[in-house]
Amino acid sequence: MTPETLTYVIYIAKCFVYCFFACFFFGFLLHCPKKAIFIGALLGALGYVIYIPVSDYFSQPVGFFMGTMAMSILSEFFARLFKTPATVFLTPAIVSLVPGIGLYQSMAHFVLGETTEGVNMTVTTLINTCAIALAMATTTFVARMLFKNHKHQ
Repeated sequence: MTPETLTYVIYIAKCFVYCFFACFFFGFLLHCPKKAIFIGALLGALGYVIYIPVSDYFSQPVGFFMGTMAMSILSEFFARLFKTPATVFLTPAIVSLVPGIGLYQSMAHFVLGETTEGVNMTVTTLINTCAIALAMATTTFVARMLFKNHKHQ
């Protein structure tokens, strides 16, 4: 393993830990059920760990889409397993992928009078947000189509 690869793996491991705790405490602040807090935190950390290499090798919107898709699929799985809504698991998990820094940078550019940079950052942030929403909506739609006949079993 090259030093660059090792550094990248350590970086991803640190991100996993940081995202886990961020999602865990966000779920705690939202008063999520105890079983959902831990699972949601794991899903959030996993989604971010998927986002990092995908966004590095493809693009940010694809990274956001794939990370959110993984979180949403696993949220639907745990929702069926624990007989709770998927949003109970997805709400604390999605915190790790919310493009808050993009929103902050957009506003900072506008405040500093850098309108062109502000518009570019706003559009980029909106595209990333749409990728997140599209992944959640697609997963929810597919899960409902697959499991609509299994409600009463």
